[in-house]
Amino acid sequence: MDDEERIRYRFFLGSGCRDREVTFAAWSDIDFKARTYHVRKKEDVGFKPKSHESRTIELPASLIRELKERREKHPHDRFIFLSKQGKPDNHFLRKLKKIALRAGKNCGQCKTTITVGEYNGKKRVEVSCKTHPVCEHYILHRFRKTCATRWLHASVSMRDIQVMLGHKSLATTQKYYLRWGVM
Repeated sequence: MDDEERIRYRFFLGSGCRDREVTFAAWSDIDFKARTYHVRKKEDVGFKPKSHESRTIELPASLIRELKERREKHPHDRFIFLSKQGKPDNHFLRKLKKIALRAGKNCGQCKTTITVGEYNGKKRVEVSCKTHPVCEHYILHRFRKTCATRWLHASVSMRDIQVMLGHKSLATTQKYYLRWGVM
């Protein structure tokens, strides 16, 4: 990964946030002293957290240090992660799959059908993750589950994990751990 990719996915791993929560992460949402990220709606760009609930997430000190350095380099930007066009960055899953392919980490077994070509020349072809960024082993939700598991191992209460993940029900949070055999 390059530096931009590294901090993007460290943010996923350190915050346990969902895709759109990272897309619309703004500098005003970061409290550097309290080491937190506040997930909140941004009506002007059409972003509302799932279940429309704001929440505060504790971030690792190492991530806060990296974000401070990034902020010094980008003092006038509103959003933390911007595309080359200066808009909130997105398509994080697609980018993660490209990184895995570039790094030679794909399993080589996954197959899917994609559309190639333009306009009237479009056609559907079957491809493999040996040559295309389609490996099913790379999903953003694993960052979220890993973050939650780290919180659990750091003795964060299940209720606090529920709140930081933005789950309405404690049972949803507990399913994470029952599935992975952590509890």
